[in-house]
Formats: sequence, structure tokens, C-alpha cells
Amino acid sequence: MGSKKKIVRHVCRCFLVIFFVQILILPEFAFTEDKTSQRFDNMVKEAEKLRGAGDLVRAKEIYMKIYEDAKIEDLPEYRKKTRKAIWIIRKEEYKARLEEKRVQARKRKEEEKTRKEIERLEREKEQQEEASKKEKKRLLVKQVKRTYKEGCELHREGDYAGADEKFRQAQNEYPGYLRTEYFLERIPEDIKARDEIERKREEKNVEKKKTALRKQKERDLREKVKEKYQRAKKLYKSREQEKALEIFMEVQDLIPGYSKTEDYIRRITENANSE
Repeated sequence: MGSKKKIVRHVCRCFLVIFFVQILILPEFAFTEDKTSQRFDNMVKEAEKLRGAGDLVRAKEIYMKIYEDAKIEDLPEYRKKTRKAIWIIRKEEYKARLEEKRVQARKRKEEEKTRKEIERLEREKEQQEEASKKEKKRLLVKQVKRTYKEGCELHREGDYAGADEKFRQAQNEYPGYLRTEYFLERIPEDIKARDEIERKREEKNVEKKKTALRKQKERDLREKVKEKYQRAKKLYKSREQEKALEIFMEVQDLIPGYSKTEDYIRRITENANSE
């Protein structure tokens, strides 16, 4: 009888414990579980929001935290949900990396294309500049050649001043062109030699003029003497010996020993003495 009472009392105690557990502990546990679920739901919403905004790194971090916390809290539904979300994010990250690689590859390709285009344009520019330089040089050489030729022609003609001007122009435009420096050094000597030749020619011309003048005077004198001589001869033949003697004496003074002047003077003198 006493053991039955003990059993009854034990059963009553058990029911009381169960009652108190249901009244006090289970509601608290249920509240805690609801609170945990709400926290997980909020974290999931935040992760989804970040994922939608494209911030996969932070979203993945939150999902990983949810997964670890769900593992600790023994919430398999959240682990399953986050595992799938993490797998999707990794897949999206992989796609993003592939896309980034494709973008980088396109970027490198565009950069390479741009670089080659720039190099091509630079080569074309250099070629154009080189062609322009060659054309300028060709035109310059053509101009200098014409100037040099004009200088050579003037030098041959003896126009050393004009030649010097042309050669100096050629030297300024194209230093060292052909024999420009040689002519520039030679021209002062050529001018000096020309001046010396001109001086000698002038002296020779002066001498020629003097000789011609002297000869002209001699011819004039001979003409004058001849005329006097002939007139004296006529006077001598006309027996006008005094006048003839006077003129013969003038002839003798002008040109001593002219023709037979001395003979006529001697005859007239002898005739005068015999009379």
C-alpha cells in the first residue's frame, strides 16, 4: 500500500514537472527559435539584397555565416537553402570571372589594336616627314644646282663679283655643295690676277697710244717736211735760191739729213759764194 502511494506521488511529480516545462520552458524555447529564425531570415534577405546589387563577395560572406550558424543551431533547412545560394553565387562568380577574362581579353585586343594603329599612324607620319624632307632636299639641291651653275658661268665670263654672290648664296643654302668652297677661296685671287692683267693692259694701251701719237706726229712732221721740201725744190728750180735756202734750212732743222736737203743747201751756198 505504501509503495503504491509512492508511485502515485512520483507520477504526480512527473506530471507537475511536465506541466511546468510546458508552461515555462517550452514557450521560451519557442520564442528563442522564432527569434533565431527571424535573424536568419533577415540575414538571408540582406544577402539576397547584396546579391541583387551585384556585391557577390559580401553576399557570399553572409551566406557562409548563415551556413555555419545554422550548422551550430542545427537548422538543416537554412543550411540547405544557404548551400544552394552559395553554390549559385560561386557559379555566378565563375561566370563573372569568365566575363571579366573575356572583357580583359577584349580590352587587351582593343589596346593592341589601338597600339598597332598608333604605330601605323606614327610610321605613316615618319614616312610622310621623310618624304617631305627628301622633297625639300630635292628642291633645295635643284635650286642650289641652278645657283651654282650661274656662279660658274659668271666666273667663266670674268664677273667675279657676281660669281662670288652666287657661290655664297649656294654655300648658305647647301654648305659644301660641289666646289663652292674652292671657288670662294679662288675668287679673291682671280680678282687680284684680273686687276693685275687690267693694269698691265691699261699700261700697254697707254704705251700704244703714246706710240701711235708719236708715229702720228712723225707722219705729220714728214708730211709737213715733205711739203716744205717740195716747195723748196720748186723755188730752187725757179732760181729763187734765197727763199729755197730758207725753206731747206727749216727742213734741215726739222729732220736733219732729209732726202737731198744738205746737197741743195751746199749747192745754193756755193752758187752764192761764186757770185
